[in-house]
Amino acid sequence: MTQRFSVYVALMLVMAGAWYLLLYAPLARTHAATVTRIDVAERQLDDFRRTISELPGFVAARKQLVQVRSDLHSHLYAKNGVLKLLDQLKQEAAERNLTITDVSPPVEELLLLNSMVVDSMQPGFLNIQLELTGHYVDFGKYVGFLETAEFFRGINGCHVAAAPDDNHETTFRIGFKALLGSFVEET
Repeated sequence: MTQRFSVYVALMLVMAGAWYLLLYAPLARTHAATVTRIDVAERQLDDFRRTISELPGFVAARKQLVQVRSDLHSHLYAKNGVLKLLDQLKQEAAERNLTITDVSPPVEELLLLNSMVVDSMQPGFLNIQLELTGHYVDFGKYVGFLETAEFFRGINGCHVAAAPDDNHETTFRIGFKALLGSFVEET
């Protein structure tokens, strides 16, 4: 009887060990993994809640920055600014006894200005080419005006052509880079 009892006890221990290894241990590991995932998810949820609570401040700050950027761009570039700049160039040429016969900013640049992205923080530049007729001295005075103007950023090229006759009218072609938004209207 003691032998049978020992066999039953041993068999019961083997069965309990098998049940432990086959059923309880995997469930315990799954439970521990689930608890770990729940802890991670709770931390992520807390972080998400904190982010959501800070979101109105971020949105307000972003709106303010967009407004500031828009204000800066309105000072840098206005489509009327190009027209005012060209009018000023024509007026200054007339004051120096020169006649502008052709103004040619490249079409590609004008199209680029029209499609300019508002949140670009780079100032806009425009390459302008003027063809003028007049006398050498007047042209020199006009170039002096250009070099001291706020919008002027450098000469791209210059060409002088005089007719062989004695009419003293010379054709001047000057190309320069202008900074948009720097035009200041004189009052």
